Parts: sequence; C-alpha cells; structure tokens
Amino acid sequence: MIKKVPAGTGVSYEHQAITYEPRFLGLIPLGYADGIPLGISGRSVVQVGGRKVPVIGKVGMDQFMVDLGPDIGDVSVGDTAVLFGDPGFGAASADERGAAIGSHGDEITNRIAPRLPRAYERPDYQALETGGSDDV
Repeated sequence: MIKKVPAGTGVSYEHQAITYEPRFLGLIPLGYADGIPLGISGRSVVQVGGRKVPVIGKVGMDQFMVDLGPDIGDVSVGDTAVLFGDPGFGAASADERGAAIGSHGDEITNRIAPRLPRAYERPDYQALETGGSDDV
C-alpha cells in the first residue's frame, strides 16, 4: 500500500514517528513475526523501486512503514522491497543490516521466519544438475 499523508500524521504503534510535511508512506507486509528486527524501527533503510528509503515508525507484527518522500517518483504498489541483498546492486548487506541494530548478518538471515517463501538468485550462477550423493 502507498498512501499520501498530511503533516502531523502519527505513524505506526505509539505514533513513534510524526510526519513533518506531507509525505508518501509505503507499507511493507513484513514484521517482527517474520523475523524483521524491531531494532530497525526508525534506524534503517530499505531499497524500494531501486532507491533507498528510510523505515519510519515502529515495526509491527506483520508490517512496517517506509517514507517514500514528498514526491512518490516512479515507485508503485507491487514494487520489490529489498531488506538486505547484494551491495553491488545498491542493497544493504545482511552484515550492514546487523550492524545497524548492534548485531551481525547471521542474526539477520537466521531470524527470517519459516513462513516466508525463499528465492535464491545469483545472476552469474549456473545450476549444477545433481544425480547422486557424490555430487557437490
């Protein structure tokens, strides 16, 4: 979801953040039940539509908000949000995400809840066909 809100809008639980001017906010449908650390609340960025945007407000159980700014640009509902990934493509690494909350990358990757689907992508990877236990 993307929503334009006026100045003075309280964001998330306890209105931890208040908008200081009209903004577009985006809802990311992931929260602490999915393994997103509460520590990123207001202290981290996420890549959405190819640009880095700040997390705003407090991470909820099933969602968190990002500040898309006063001009939405070319971001639209359904764009990919990258929480951590390959820094070569502009994403924060799991280690950077961990450092932002006083931890490390292993905690970030191991927290991701089993209920979330996994997709592994590597542009330079060629799949190895395996046929038996001796394959590596």
